[in-house]
Amino acid sequence: MKEQIKELEPKGFLQRIRKVNENEIHALHRDIGRVENPIIHEHKNTPDGVEVPRIPKEISVLHGEFKGS
Repeated sequence: MKEQIKELEPKGFLQRIRKVNENEIHALHRDIGRVENPIIHEHKNTPDGVEVPRIPKEISVLHGEFKGS
């Protein structure tokens, strides 16, 4: 029985520590969500790595078209 208690003590200790910090852990998860969600939403419409090199060329073409008008 003493061995069983020793096996359970660390688990109980870790649970007690987690319980004490649970509110802080939840707050941190909320903060991460508040920062992460706008970033994910913002990046939905950004060009991928293949498109990025073509953007300056397309801009210069557009500038040329506007100058010609």
